[in-house]
Amino acid sequence: MELYAIVKKEDSEKLYLYKETITPTDEYCKKACTKQIGTKEILLNMYCWGDLSSRYSNYLPNASDEEEKDPLVENRKMAYAMWKQSAELYEKKKVIALSHRRGGWHCDSWDFGQNVTFSIRTNFGFGSASYFDVVYKYKNLQLTSFSHFVKYKNSTYASVMRCTISYGVIYENWEVMMNNCIAFYNSLVEHDVSFIFDWVNDQLYTLINGLRSFVKDDSYNFETVFRGVSKKTRITGDDYWIVRADKMTQSLEFIKNLKELPIETDGIKIGTEIVNLCKEFLPHLNDKINQTITLESFLKERLERMKKDFSELLREEQSFYHYRRVGIARCIGKTINRIDTVVLVGTLYYRYNRLGKMNSRRKKQKKTWNSKVTASVDQLYYVHKELEKAQNLLVSLQKNHSQIIEQLKKIDN
Repeated sequence: MELYAIVKKEDSEKLYLYKETITPTDEYCKKACTKQIGTKEILLNMYCWGDLSSRYSNYLPNASDEEEKDPLVENRKMAYAMWKQSAELYEKKKVIALSHRRGGWHCDSWDFGQNVTFSIRTNFGFGSASYFDVVYKYKNLQLTSFSHFVKYKNSTYASVMRCTISYGVIYENWEVMMNNCIAFYNSLVEHDVSFIFDWVNDQLYTLINGLRSFVKDDSYNFETVFRGVSKKTRITGDDYWIVRADKMTQSLEFIKNLKELPIETDGIKIGTEIVNLCKEFLPHLNDKINQTITLESFLKERLERMKKDFSELLREEQSFYHYRRVGIARCIGKTINRIDTVVLVGTLYYRYNRLGKMNSRRKKQKKTWNSKVTASVDQLYYVHKELEKAQNLLVSLQKNHSQIIEQLKKIDN
């Protein structure tokens, strides 16, 4: 594992990435991070070492140094080595930021001058609530990656505005994050403040181009990242309608933030275009809602017809078993009053033999009936799921339709 640091050069204002391998050694581990308790050496539980995403474990539990293969011992030695090398690095270099594995919420901020501030916000060890974010600020105005709203399917207004860039909660992303911070700051040093305005405008035009695609196109390529590997995923059909309608609705929330951007950017212009695109999108959304209402009515009628057909199949089977029960009852009723045992046995045999032949014929009918029932059940399930899907789509589209109209009225006023 590597230790990553943003370091300032001795002879300039520029920053660079420094990294070194964390190498625990038994020699200093036993000397510096163990204490004698009786005859047993126990590693001290004083070094922060969070399991970044799955669970909170800011401090490792006690582990015996005698059990050399115990993973707790190895983690504790690695935690101590990371702490020791971090302390040594602060003495050797002008460290601006340093990687860590602290569990729980943590924030480190640095003011680089020229009205530029970086903040690294981490919350390691809390499962799905874990995060790894960085915030760039210029004159106390947060720089936002607006492009991420149209780049990633699950991004929302809230997730985009929360930070400048959000990273996956894996330790190796410290290197990626620090390289991005360094590139941003060094570009600012080399090209002056106009670099920030160019970066913001690039984010804004990526956002508006994505929104244009949501209005006009029937499918869209979203980017997904899994274990550091990025790929494109194409979304079409009703799934895309749910996403695009929700994106268009949320896009109107950006307008208040765009108004706060410096006049050197095109924030006001992009805000106006977002409003126009939402107005252009409304007729398309209306058409889809009407289509979905028609589909819902058709599926409801079809489902009712299929339920009636299925009820007929059930009645057909029930009538057979009813006839068999009645036949046996009549047989017993006619013979029970007879005294002659031979006649009684003969009558019962005749009746059961007749029912047995009927059962033999019925087995063939039963096989056909089972096939019909299986097919009917499968069709009922399919139509039911399609109806449920159409109803969910309709609820989502109608909700977004009303929200767009409501927000547009507020903006116009």
